[in-house]
Parts: sequence; C-alpha cells; structure tokens
Amino acid sequence: MNRLILFILIGFAFTTCKKDERDPVAELAAITGTWKPIARTSSDFVTTPVTNPEPDVIEFRYDGVMLNKNGFRPCCTPLSYTVNGIYMNIKPQAPAELDPVCATASCLSCQNFQVMQDNPDELITYCNGFSTRFVREK
Repeated sequence: MNRLILFILIGFAFTTCKKDERDPVAELAAITGTWKPIARTSSDFVTTPVTNPEPDVIEFRYDGVMLNKNGFRPCCTPLSYTVNGIYMNIKPQAPAELDPVCATASCLSCQNFQVMQDNPDELITYCNGFSTRFVREK
C-alpha cells in the first residue's frame, strides 16, 4: 500500500511540473525573430540609411525580451513597451543577462518605446523622437 501511495505521489509531482514555455506570447508572435536595421530617422525627420547594421541587429525573443546580436539584453532597454498599439509589460520567462558593456554605458532609457509593424518582414521602433526601420533576417 505504501508503494502505491508513493507511486501516485511521484506521478503527481511529475505531472504538475511547469512546462518550459517557448511558444511566443500571442501579442508578440508577429515580431518574434531577428531584425536588421536599414534606416534611421532623427527627431527633425532626416532619414539616413544604416551602412553597418551588424552592431545594431536585435532579436525579440518568444517572451518579448529584446536581445542584441550576442544574446545579451542591450543597455537601457525598457521592460515594457507598446507593440502595434498594445501596451506590453515584458516578463522574462528565461534568464537574459545584461550586456557586460553596459557597466560603462551612460544612457537614458526610453520612457515610451514603441514597435509598429506594417508588414510581416518590416518593423519600426520609436523612441524619444527617433525611429529605426528594421527588416526581418531570414
């Protein structure tokens, strides 16, 4: 009888373990992936093409966490932002380390970071009067 109760308890313990969730949050599914910048627009509406996009490649992870090309959270990125008009409070579902270079960085976080997606392979980020246009990396 004790073995039966022990077997049931062990079975229950394994069935109640939380699954490691890797499916994108529904509101973030469209922007999940890696994005390369192609143009920047300044606060006075001057648009310039990005000639060296590699340092500024970003990835929106399945849980909405923004990462740089090295897999770290970039310096001064907000943990809440607006995606296609929907306010999102980003809750990391897995660890995401801050980029080590941030220890020496001096920057202001964007209070109203916005991501707008016109089509599946392009998005624009807005922050403090500046915008950056990205294309999806395939």
